[in-house]
Amino acid sequence: MQKIDIRKLEMGIRFRVFREIIDLTIQQLADQLGISPDTIEEYEEGLAFPDIQVLHFMYDNYGLNVNWLVGRVGEMFNEKDPKQLKKLFAHKPLSGSDPSRLDALMELFELMEIPMIEESIMAALLEVKTLLKKQALKTAKPDSES
Repeated sequence: MQKIDIRKLEMGIRFRVFREIIDLTIQQLADQLGISPDTIEEYEEGLAFPDIQVLHFMYDNYGLNVNWLVGRVGEMFNEKDPKQLKKLFAHKPLSGSDPSRLDALMELFELMEIPMIEESIMAALLEVKTLLKKQALKTAKPDSES
């Protein structure tokens, strides 16, 4: 059984939040970085860690605070935010959802600082992920048993 690295999973969630805040699709970001969309998905799922070139690009072009991405230290945007996205951050909902979605996500991050709650949240997330994968596979397969 493969061991889940909680830190990579958390970093993946933060990577996705950042991508959505800067208003890029997976394909758009992959095109800008010259990498495959699958690689971006691996970052967001916590299966891989972004290369140093990716981190530099995100820092230089979008003001990503790498310390926030990796260890939840400081703010999402660095002080030299080249596009002043930090100002938009407070007003931008994720993926067209209601503005409370980001607040709920950030509240979960805060709760995850308590070890017992972190374990419960991660267990629930893994269970939901498994159920959703099963459901996706079920709907993706042609019904050959009819």
